[in-house]
Amino acid sequence: MTHPNRARGAWRRLAAGLAAGLVLASGTALGSVPVDGAAWAAPGDGKYEPKTCGTKLPGAMPEGGPWQVERLRMPELHELATGDGVRIAVIDTGVFFGRSAHQSGMDLTWKDFADTDKARDGRVDCDHGTFVTSLIIGQPGTEAGTPATEQFSGIAPGATVIAMRALQESNADPDELESLDPTIDAVQAAIDADVDIISISQQGTDDPRYRAVIKKAVDAGILVVAAAGNYGEAGATYPANYPGVMAVAMTDRSDQPDAASQWGGGMEISVAAPGTAVVGLFPLCSESECPDSGPAAYGSQTGTSFAAPLVAGAAALVMERHPDLTAAQVKLLLEETADPPTADPAIVGHGIINPYQALTGPRPPAVDEDDQQVGKVHIPPVAADTDHLQRNTALAVAGVSLAIVAVSGVVAAALPAGRRRHWKPADKD
Repeated sequence: MTHPNRARGAWRRLAAGLAAGLVLASGTALGSVPVDGAAWAAPGDGKYEPKTCGTKLPGAMPEGGPWQVERLRMPELHELATGDGVRIAVIDTGVFFGRSAHQSGMDLTWKDFADTDKARDGRVDCDHGTFVTSLIIGQPGTEAGTPATEQFSGIAPGATVIAMRALQESNADPDELESLDPTIDAVQAAIDADVDIISISQQGTDDPRYRAVIKKAVDAGILVVAAAGNYGEAGATYPANYPGVMAVAMTDRSDQPDAASQWGGGMEISVAAPGTAVVGLFPLCSESECPDSGPAAYGSQTGTSFAAPLVAGAAALVMERHPDLTAAQVKLLLEETADPPTADPAIVGHGIINPYQALTGPRPPAVDEDDQQVGKVHIPPVAADTDHLQRNTALAVAGVSLAIVAVSGVVAAALPAGRRRHWKPADKD
């Protein structure tokens, strides 16, 4: 069912052009030399099935746990919204969760656009796509005796994800950039599928055809969220630098930007989100290989690849709670309610997303979908969600002090008159 947060107009759809190269935004190398177009598989042609993904054995929770769960207050968020009814296209590598306990109840389908010519021993690389997808719709852990903030969860476990396989490898050789063609086709397929959000954890070169299809998605009312890249002050990358796209930076446990978070070259960073050593899921061993019980295939990774899906998931929560908002309004709301930046806004944009504030604070006014100013609606700023104990204590002390001063003034004024009356009551008339 189509989510009612936006309208689609066939008259806005554009044409396409050339191809370029790209890699995943998870620490892999970025190149700028276009590559030749490559053939890719059509959905259902048998070249790719999730069960062909290379898998890992169950792995224990990394030391320190899934810090992003506590940082973004996910258990509290899920009391307000889970992303139910929101459709997200994740354009990445393949996705496979196997028998993970976090998979049960997950709303996930897949489409294939990339060839499998780089499959090793018949196994397809699905590490990156699975990890990214888990950060959005991984189901909350239910381990008895463990606080919810210490258990893994995706940020929008109730959302629907259409995993669109457009890349073959999680760690690309900088000399072997993958074709942009499958990604362009995947964006078009996402538009045709009437999704609400597109999440792209890739960084690549500018290309007329890519620019056109991203504009087509934005014009159709889809919120496009993209990783900013992982090469520090290296300049703009794409699709993060295309107009209307939410370019996402990454921060660490101390709310500081990761040194690798990419910026510069005129690229406008929208917001930041946890991306340093975040905990997610890898493809878990298949039915025949998995033990009857055991942990998921937990792991931790660093990259704007993993900050972007957290922002996409936060947007899904907002769309569920405020279904009449446009994509542009959702973007603006997440920006205006972000915790104030602790570093140069050129690096972290409006700051670290605060989805709890976005769900509970002031919301933008309704705007006609044809209003040309839709992206410029003012949202009243919301103060950072911080501990107000110090402020409240100071106010209380100030209040008591003012009361003491006031009483002292009254007493001081009454003393001369009292003396004159030898402390007798004043005449009532």
